[in-house]
Amino acid sequence: MRKSLFFIPLFVSLLALASCETTTTTFSEGISQKVLQEKEDKLIQEDKKLVFEIIDLLGQSATIFYLVKEEVPVELVNKVKDQVLKRVKEAAFFTDLLSEQQARPIFTQERRMKQAREIYLDSLANVSVSDKDLSNPLGRLLQVENFLVYQLDSWPCASCVSKNIIGLKLRLVEASTGDIIWTGISQRSVLSPDSENLDVALQELTAELMENFYFRFKRKWHIQRFQNLAMITN
Repeated sequence: MRKSLFFIPLFVSLLALASCETTTTTFSEGISQKVLQEKEDKLIQEDKKLVFEIIDLLGQSATIFYLVKEEVPVELVNKVKDQVLKRVKEAAFFTDLLSEQQARPIFTQERRMKQAREIYLDSLANVSVSDKDLSNPLGRLLQVENFLVYQLDSWPCASCVSKNIIGLKLRLVEASTGDIIWTGISQRSVLSPDSENLDVALQELTAELMENFYFRFKRKWHIQRFQNLAMITN
């Protein structure tokens, strides 16, 4: 009984420390187990320990969509778009990357598909639904295998409950199936919601989010070596 009483104040102290930890949260919702299972079922591989790393969840081509709130200053939006595009190019995951600027004339010519894109992104942003009947024709029109969707999920505003929260999401979608392969989330409380602080916070959170994406899908060196050796022996 004395030992139990001794640990009570220690436990309470640890809880108090945990509640004061940080104002920044960065994590990923990870890869859908359903998606992994479907891909694993298609993979004929004896060594099941490497299945998770060997399955190539990325296609060769992708386009980037941006979902940014209207109240965000245009110059800041442009900075973030440039930042995301630059980091995706540096990651070199995709051999063919279609930028927003390159996709714009395609949707100008295809007005029905422009409307389909708006409906698709709206449902993805608001209810996290990726409709295959919309994603599949969008992917075929753009000739890409993946969508990378950057979303400014929350932004400081007068009518918001949490007035000083900035929240970001980054989703990787398989265009042909509509499967959401991965979702990364970063958020932060901004103590002083002036334009300069918001500018810095948004760019820092974007950098964190893009690094999470990079390190999640960076090919492990031993897998690359295994594949290179297989190519040589063949």
